[in-house]
Amino acid sequence: MNALELLRNDHRKVEDLFDRLGVTDRPEEKADLFEELAELLEVHARIERDVFYPAVKEKNTERLLRQLLEEHEDMDQLLARMFALDVEDERFDAELELLQRAVEAHVSEEEARLFPAVKRMLSDELLEALGDELEAEREATLELEPREAVDPDGQFAPVGE
Repeated sequence: MNALELLRNDHRKVEDLFDRLGVTDRPEEKADLFEELAELLEVHARIERDVFYPAVKEKNTERLLRQLLEEHEDMDQLLARMFALDVEDERFDAELELLQRAVEAHVSEEEARLFPAVKRMLSDELLEALGDELEAEREATLELEPREAVDPDGQFAPVGE
């Protein structure tokens, strides 16, 4: 799968999790969905930050990539605040709404501005190879750190450290 398809697929999975979180009224299900969402966001951010963004950094994308990385940091901080709350706390839903808006804006920027630039920049073969790299990084991340937690500073760290 090429890199852009892989990242778009992640975006659709995140959208689905937000939709499911928005309709559940069972605290256990909400907690499980949130953990799934947080892990998906963390792994997705990691493969973008460590593999995708460096691979597509050029003069015409550098400024946008800086902005996207800052958005990742903002989302990490939102997640950190959310992990400190119980899903039944009314503040949790407010933070979830902020996170959803932040993610939607981030996805919109990537898909509308970055992805078209990358499509022009890289051949189909390079996009396929980059997709393989992203998938390998995802698998390595999940294998080594199957469950991530967020520390109070908004930085992801493996559980147990």
